[in-house]
This record gives sequence, structure tokens and C-alpha cells, in this order.
Amino acid sequence: MPKISVIIPIYNVQKYLKECLNSVINQTYNNLEIICINDGSQDNSLNILEEYAQKDKRIHIINQSNQGVSAARNKGIQKASGEWIYIFDSDDFLKLTAFEELIKFTKKTKTDLICFDWYEFYNKNRIIYKENFDAKGNIKDSTSYTTWNLFFKNKYLKRYPEIRFPMNTHPMEDTAFNFMISNIVKNKSYLPKALLYYRQHDGMVTSRKNIENKKTNFLISCQNAINTISDFIKKHPELNRKNIFFDNIIKINNHCKNITGKKAITYKELFRIFPTKKIKIILNIPIIKFFYQKKISKSGKLIIKILKIPVYHSKIDKKI
Repeated sequence: MPKISVIIPIYNVQKYLKECLNSVINQTYNNLEIICINDGSQDNSLNILEEYAQKDKRIHIINQSNQGVSAARNKGIQKASGEWIYIFDSDDFLKLTAFEELIKFTKKTKTDLICFDWYEFYNKNRIIYKENFDAKGNIKDSTSYTTWNLFFKNKYLKRYPEIRFPMNTHPMEDTAFNFMISNIVKNKSYLPKALLYYRQHDGMVTSRKNIENKKTNFLISCQNAINTISDFIKKHPELNRKNIFFDNIIKINNHCKNITGKKAITYKELFRIFPTKKIKIILNIPIIKFFYQKKISKSGKLIIKILKIPVYHSKIDKKI
């Protein structure tokens, strides 16, 4: 049975930590390496971890001063020795058959990365099923890029040490990591089952209330995410043969504009990053986009479609 490295960053989550750990140690699939990174918690989280580590030798505790979720996850990646990697947050919890179902699916599909669905968990009386992928594992909602619904092979993180969570980027650290890992794997598949309970509560950094109160930080996080992806493209230009990285950066930019009222990157900077995609960038400039939508002829639209130039009509990513 292949070993799975489960990476859990932990910071002041004593209220939810036991439920999280129980959902891992009681999995029906047993070959797990459970890496818990205590990121300078000031509550009872470390005591809970030590209590569980005494009972289950698969739990490995890493203690560090508070450096943020990206540093904690990256430390877990550095220590991971499993063939497969799964990263999730310590206020969420898993379906008890999650890893058994994922491993069975990898054998069936011969895949390197699996995307799966989840439940948004508000309380026991309010649980909402969420799906965000098409049949090929491509993301549908461009405002939702997460890591906790990805299950992937560790060999890609070893081959590409640049694929890490960017520092000083929260939220949106998942976005940069997700784009890099999901676009370099050879084979990815979609498992249409909800395997995770994603907890919603007021303390979440990504809650709408907190995002609205921290628009400046969100703008900076979007800029950092784009810079991380841009640096990755520069180091590995062979991975940018398709339009996927360009399309993803456009999506981040538009998402940032929706939240903060400002774009994370200028058109001039886009020209610099993607010098061969100037036509696509120009067609996303609002006045050009308006002209295209309202004035361009049917023959012109046909030419654009033949050239496969994406023109984003909505605030997010609707294409012609």
C-alpha cells in the first residue's frame, strides 16, 4: 500500500483540532504519515497534539515559531516521505473513507493528481455539497482555488522545488500553489465525491467579512500569487506552451478587481510576462472588450474564435 503524507498546519485551533485529528487517525486506510506543524500556537493546541502523538505513532509533530500557514505547509512538504501528498487545515475534517477511496481511484485511473468535491460545514444542521471541477479535473469557478481538495504525487514537488506556498501571501497562497501543481502533472482526474468537511466560521481569514476589512492585504496577496506564478513560468518556459498560465493570471486579476476594486497587475506588466500574447491582452482592455462585444462583426468574431483568442465577457472568466 502506498504511503500518504498528510500535512496539517496548526495555529490556535484547540476548539476544532480533536475532530480534525480523529478524522485522520480513524481512516480506513492505515498507511499514513501524519505531519502536524504547530505554528507557534498560544492555546492548548500543542498539548492536544502531544496527547494524540502518544496514542498514535504515525503522528509527527514539528514545532516552530509563528511564521504563517505557507511556512508551516512548506515545512511539512520538506519532511514528507510518502508517495502521495494531502494538505488540509486543522479546523476541517475528513470523511473516514477518504484515503481508501482516493487510493482506489488512483489505481483505477492511473492518475497523478485527483480533484474531488467537499461539503461546506456550517453546523450539523447546515451542510452544503460543493463541486468545482469538470469531468477532466479543470476548475470551473475561478474564484475558488484550494489545496485541500487536491490529492497528488510527491514526485512533482521533489522534481520542482519551486512549487511551494508563497510567503507573505494569505489568502491566495493556495491559488499560486494550485496553479503550479495542477498544471505540471501529466495526468489528473476528477472524483465526483465529497471527501472533506470545510468548516465555515467567523475566524476564517477568507470569510467575506474579513476580506472586506482587509482589501489592501488581499491586493498584495493577489500580486504575490501572480509574481510566484510568473517566476515559475520564467524558470520553466516549456510549461507555458498552452494558454493555461496566462488564463489563470487573468482570472486572479479579475477576481482581485471584484474584491478590492483594483487590479493586481497592469497591462504593461502582462505584456512583459507574456510578450507573445499581446493580442489576447489587448482584447481584455475594457474599451477594446466593449467594442468587441458591441461593434465587431460576425466574421470578426469567427476569426477570433478560429485563432482561439479568449475574450473575457464577465467579471470573472466567461469566454466566447
